[in-house]
Amino acid sequence: MRAIGLSDLVAAARAAEAFPKDSWPQLFESWLDQAHAADKYRKKFRRSHRIWGCGSLASRVAGASPVSLCAPQGLMFRASLGTLLAAIAQRQEKRGVVEPSMNCDQRCHNL
Repeated sequence: MRAIGLSDLVAAARAAEAFPKDSWPQLFESWLDQAHAADKYRKKFRRSHRIWGCGSLASRVAGASPVSLCAPQGLMFRASLGTLLAAIAQRQEKRGVVEPSMNCDQRCHNL
């Protein structure tokens, strides 16, 4: 899957608002898996997947919800974003992903 940027987080959190709150963990897990599969498809066939997009989370959720992706605000958005971040962390933990900052030797901080 492509790196997850701020626009991906906002798009997925906003899109999830149209779904029941108790379905968010499974929804995010599904979207993350599908974005990963779309990225593999894009690399293999050199074109975007016709349903899941180009491999970014934002392209996966595009059209998944009638909720406007503009102006995120409110408690629902913050709750959705928190659930999404937890899903990403759980996915990374399962895959054994180590944060780059955990391997930092601090040399760059002394400039």
